[in-house]
Amino acid sequence: MNKCIIAANGHLKQFQKAVEDNYRVKIADCDQMLQTVIEALGWGGIKDKVYYDFYNQLFKSANEIFDFKNTYIERAIQQFRDDSQSEVLIIKGSNELVLSLEDTEGIFNLFLAKDNDEFIDNLSKYDKVILIDLDFEKNVKQTLDILLKKEKVKV
Repeated sequence: MNKCIIAANGHLKQFQKAVEDNYRVKIADCDQMLQTVIEALGWGGIKDKVYYDFYNQLFKSANEIFDFKNTYIERAIQQFRDDSQSEVLIIKGSNELVLSLEDTEGIFNLFLAKDNDEFIDNLSKYDKVILIDLDFEKNVKQTLDILLKKEKVKV
């Protein structure tokens, strides 16, 4: 089975839905992992200043003590590689580790733009920029089909 790893940045909600509707997906999201931990610790309230202060302290401590973000991403990539059912791994956001693995792991760096200004501003920073417009889902599917080699590349 062909697989691809995408470091996705920008406006991710529509992208995640479009991908999950059409492919077998795993998601590596450090923020979501920490939110789950905070909820398990008993936080049931709204995301206010107290919540974000605690989140920031936890994130900082976890990174200093456990190298959390890098360790989490490395484990997610290994689990993805070992999983024979998953086609796509989406790493939300990118960091130095993701950028350093771009060549060795074949990570595709993607930005999802909400308007033409964001589109133009990010063209040179990413492997591909997709504009969230009427053709968004078609463009996402076409990009993933190429990455998964389900569609021939048109020259």
